[in-house]
Amino acid sequence: MHFEALEHLGLSEKDAEVYQTLLKIGPSTIQTILDAVPYKRGDLYNIITSLEEWDLIEKKETDKKKTYTAKHPSKLEDIIQRQHQELEQQKNTLQDVLGNLTSMYNLSYHKQGVQYFEGKQGIINAYEKLLDIREPIDSIEDKGEMGKFISDYLKKFIKKRISREIFNRVIAPSTNEINITSRKELRETRTIKVTEFPFEMDIKICKNTLLFVTLKKESAIAIMIEDPIIAHNFRILFQFLWHQATKRVLSPKEIGENNSDVTVFNT
Repeated sequence: MHFEALEHLGLSEKDAEVYQTLLKIGPSTIQTILDAVPYKRGDLYNIITSLEEWDLIEKKETDKKKTYTAKHPSKLEDIIQRQHQELEQQKNTLQDVLGNLTSMYNLSYHKQGVQYFEGKQGIINAYEKLLDIREPIDSIEDKGEMGKFISDYLKKFIKKRISREIFNRVIAPSTNEINITSRKELRETRTIKVTEFPFEMDIKICKNTLLFVTLKKESAIAIMIEDPIIAHNFRILFQFLWHQATKRVLSPKEIGENNSDVTVFNT
C-alpha cells in the first residue's frame, strides 16, 4: 500500500485509504465505499469532504444517486506544486519580517548593538530609530536614491527632523539636488564631484550610532551599529571629507525657491 507516500503529501491515513480504495473499485456510492473500508458513515462523509478539498475525487449525481470517483493520480503532482507555491509565499513573508525579528534578537542578547533591516518598510523603521536619538546627524549621501526609493517618506523624515530640532550636515555628490543648504530645514550641505565620489549608499552618524543604507529596490537593506568607538572614528572620516568638500553656491533661482532661507554656516 502507498499510504505512507500519500501521508507525506499531507493526507490523513483515512484520506489515503479511501482514495486508494476508489482508485481500485472505480465510481462508487457511499454504501459501496462503506462496504470496502472499515469506517462508519459519519467518518466517511468527513473523509469525502477532505478528498474533495484536496481535489482528488469528483462527485456525480444521476437519478438522485451520488457516486464518487477518484481523479487521476497525476493530481498528486498538483498538490506538490501548490505546496511549493505556498512555501515560496511563506519564505517571502518571512523575509519581510526577518530583519526586524533579527534586530529584536540582537537587542535582547546584546549582540554589540547591531540591528539589521530589510525592504522598504524596514529602512523606514531604521530612519525612524535614528530620529528617536534626537541628536545632530552627519550624513554622507548618494546621488539622491533616497528620494527615488522612499519619496513618500522623505518629506516626513525631514519634517520630523526639523520638529525635533535635529541639525543635519550633509556631504553628497554635486548631482544630489535633494538636500541643499537651508536654515529653515536645519541643514548645511557640501558637495564633492560625482566623478570623485560615486557613492551608492547613505551613511548617517548620530551620537554613538551609525546607519548604513543601500537604497536600490532590488537590494534595499540597512544596518544600524551602536558603538561609541566606531561612531567616533567615522566622525573623524566625516570631518576630513567635510573640510575637503565644497560649499555649494546656489543660483538666484534656487535661493528664491527656498524663500531666501539659504545660509552659509560657519562650521
